[in-house]
Amino acid sequence: MPSLRLNLGCAKNWKRTDPDWVNIDADPAAEPDVLADAAALPYDDATVDEIYAGHLLEHLPESLSLAPLREWHRVLRPGGTLTVVVPDLLAAARVIRADQLNPQGVTLSMAILGSEDTPWQHHRRTYNEARLLTELAAVFGSATLLGTLGIDWQVAAQATKDGC
Repeated sequence: MPSLRLNLGCAKNWKRTDPDWVNIDADPAAEPDVLADAAALPYDDATVDEIYAGHLLEHLPESLSLAPLREWHRVLRPGGTLTVVVPDLLAAARVIRADQLNPQGVTLSMAILGSEDTPWQHHRRTYNEARLLTELAAVFGSATLLGTLGIDWQVAAQATKDGC
Protein backbone atom coordinates (compact mmCIF):
# COMPACT_ATOMS: atom_id res chain seq x y z
CA MET A 1 0.00 0.00 0.00
CA PRO A 2 1.50 3.39 -0.97
CA SER A 3 2.29 5.96 1.67
CA LEU A 4 -0.23 8.71 2.28
CA ARG A 5 1.47 12.08 2.67
CA LEU A 6 -0.32 15.39 3.10
CA ASN A 7 1.04 18.73 1.95
CA LEU A 8 -1.10 21.13 3.98
CA GLY A 9 -1.61 24.71 2.86
CA CYS A 10 -0.11 23.88 -0.53
CA ALA A 11 -1.17 27.16 -2.16
CA LYS A 12 -0.90 27.44 -5.90
CA ASN A 13 2.90 27.51 -5.99
CA TRP A 14 3.92 24.96 -3.36
CA LYS A 15 2.34 21.77 -4.66
CA ARG A 16 4.20 18.48 -4.53
CA THR A 17 4.14 16.40 -7.69
CA ASP A 18 5.06 13.00 -6.26
CA PRO A 19 1.91 10.80 -6.43
CA ASP A 20 2.30 9.84 -2.75
CA TRP A 21 1.59 13.45 -1.77
CA VAL A 22 -1.91 14.93 -1.54
CA ASN A 23 -1.95 18.73 -1.85
CA ILE A 24 -4.53 20.23 0.51
CA ASP A 25 -5.65 23.84 0.85
CA ALA A 26 -8.77 25.67 2.07
CA ASP A 27 -8.54 28.20 -0.75
CA PRO A 28 -10.20 27.01 -3.98
CA ALA A 29 -7.92 29.35 -5.97
CA ALA A 30 -4.97 27.14 -4.96
CA GLU A 31 -6.52 24.32 -7.01
CA PRO A 32 -5.56 21.68 -4.44
CA ASP A 33 -6.08 17.94 -4.83
CA VAL A 34 -8.36 18.16 -1.78
CA LEU A 35 -10.20 21.30 -0.69
CA ALA A 36 -10.23 21.14 3.11
CA ASP A 37 -9.64 23.07 6.30
CA ALA A 38 -6.31 22.06 7.85
CA ALA A 39 -8.03 21.76 11.24
CA ALA A 40 -10.73 19.38 9.91
CA LEU A 41 -9.08 16.89 7.58
CA PRO A 42 -11.23 14.36 5.68
CA TYR A 43 -9.18 11.35 6.78
CA ASP A 44 -9.80 8.59 9.31
CA ASP A 45 -7.77 8.29 12.48
CA ALA A 46 -4.21 6.95 12.09
CA THR A 47 -4.26 6.71 8.28
CA VAL A 48 -1.61 9.26 7.24
CA ASP A 49 2.11 8.52 7.10
CA GLU A 50 3.52 12.03 6.85
CA ILE A 51 2.34 15.63 7.02
CA TYR A 52 4.21 18.66 5.76
CA ALA A 53 2.84 22.05 6.86
CA GLY A 54 5.13 24.66 5.38
CA HIS A 55 4.21 28.23 6.18
CA LEU A 56 0.69 27.37 7.30
CA LEU A 57 0.44 27.74 11.10
CA GLU A 58 1.19 31.46 11.02
CA HIS A 59 -1.90 32.01 8.82
CA LEU A 60 -4.31 30.42 11.31
CA PRO A 61 -6.05 32.49 13.99
CA GLU A 62 -4.68 32.48 17.54
CA SER A 63 -8.15 31.38 18.65
CA LEU A 64 -7.53 27.95 17.10
CA SER A 65 -4.63 27.46 19.52
CA LEU A 66 -3.50 23.84 19.25
CA ALA A 67 -6.54 22.55 17.31
CA PRO A 68 -4.71 22.07 13.99
CA LEU A 69 -1.88 20.17 15.68
CA ARG A 70 -4.38 17.94 17.47
CA GLU A 71 -6.10 17.23 14.16
CA TRP A 72 -2.80 16.35 12.50
CA HIS A 73 -1.93 14.08 15.42
CA ARG A 74 -5.33 12.38 15.02
CA VAL A 75 -4.82 11.46 11.36
CA LEU A 76 -1.15 10.44 11.67
CA ARG A 77 -0.48 6.75 12.14
CA PRO A 78 1.81 5.72 15.01
CA GLY A 79 5.34 6.49 13.86
CA GLY A 80 4.06 9.07 11.35
CA THR A 81 5.90 12.37 11.15
CA LEU A 82 4.86 16.00 11.01
CA THR A 83 7.23 18.63 9.64
CA VAL A 84 6.31 22.26 10.28
CA VAL A 85 8.03 25.32 8.85
CA VAL A 86 7.15 28.84 10.03
CA PRO A 87 8.71 32.29 9.84
CA ASP A 88 10.85 32.99 12.90
CA LEU A 89 10.04 36.49 14.12
CA LEU A 90 13.24 36.84 16.14
CA ALA A 91 15.43 35.64 13.27
CA ALA A 92 13.66 38.04 10.87
CA ALA A 93 14.32 40.90 13.31
CA ARG A 94 18.04 39.97 13.40
CA VAL A 95 18.16 39.98 9.59
CA ILE A 96 16.45 43.39 9.48
CA ARG A 97 18.82 44.76 12.12
CA ALA A 98 21.85 43.50 10.20
CA ASP A 99 20.42 45.03 7.00
CA GLN A 100 20.98 41.76 5.18
CA LEU A 101 19.42 41.13 1.79
CA ASN A 102 17.16 38.14 1.31
CA PRO A 103 18.47 36.03 -1.59
CA GLN A 104 15.13 34.23 -1.97
CA GLY A 105 13.47 37.46 -3.09
CA VAL A 106 11.00 37.52 -0.21
CA THR A 107 10.79 40.85 1.54
CA LEU A 108 11.24 40.68 5.27
CA SER A 109 7.94 42.46 5.84
CA MET A 110 6.34 39.60 3.92
CA ALA A 111 8.16 37.13 6.18
CA ILE A 112 6.67 38.85 9.22
CA LEU A 113 3.25 40.02 7.99
CA GLY A 114 2.51 37.67 5.11
CA SER A 115 1.38 38.58 1.62
CA GLU A 116 -1.46 40.86 0.62
CA ASP A 117 -2.35 38.78 -2.45
CA THR A 118 -5.34 37.07 -0.82
CA PRO A 119 -6.99 37.16 2.63
CA TRP A 120 -5.59 33.66 3.25
CA GLN A 121 -2.02 34.93 3.12
CA HIS A 122 -1.99 37.34 6.08
CA HIS A 123 -0.04 36.17 9.11
CA ARG A 124 -2.14 35.95 12.26
CA ARG A 125 0.45 34.37 14.56
CA THR A 126 4.15 34.81 15.15
CA TYR A 127 6.66 32.12 16.00
CA ASN A 128 10.18 31.61 17.17
CA GLU A 129 12.03 28.36 17.88
CA ALA A 130 10.76 28.14 21.45
CA ARG A 131 7.09 28.68 20.63
CA LEU A 132 7.12 26.19 17.76
CA LEU A 133 8.78 23.49 19.87
CA THR A 134 6.47 24.19 22.82
CA GLU A 135 3.30 23.88 20.72
CA LEU A 136 4.46 20.70 19.01
CA ALA A 137 5.51 19.15 22.32
CA ALA A 138 2.14 20.02 23.88
CA VAL A 139 0.43 17.71 21.38
CA PHE A 140 3.11 15.22 20.33
CA GLY A 141 5.06 14.94 23.59
CA SER A 142 8.30 16.15 22.02
CA ALA A 143 9.69 17.82 18.92
CA THR A 144 13.05 18.17 17.20
CA LEU A 145 14.38 21.41 15.80
CA LEU A 146 15.47 20.99 12.17
CA GLY A 147 17.00 24.45 11.80
CA THR A 148 16.34 27.00 9.10
CA LEU A 149 16.13 24.76 6.00
CA GLY A 150 18.28 27.22 4.12
CA ILE A 151 16.40 30.44 4.77
CA ASP A 152 17.74 32.46 7.65
CA TRP A 153 14.38 33.86 8.82
CA GLN A 154 12.42 30.63 9.14
CA VAL A 155 12.49 27.72 11.53
CA ALA A 156 11.51 24.08 11.02
CA ALA A 157 10.71 21.35 13.50
CA GLN A 158 9.54 17.76 13.33
CA ALA A 159 7.40 15.63 15.60
CA THR A 160 6.60 11.93 15.47
CA LYS A 161 3.40 10.33 16.72
CA ASP A 162 4.25 7.77 19.38
CA GLY A 163 2.96 4.24 19.01
CA CYS A 164 -0.39 4.10 20.78
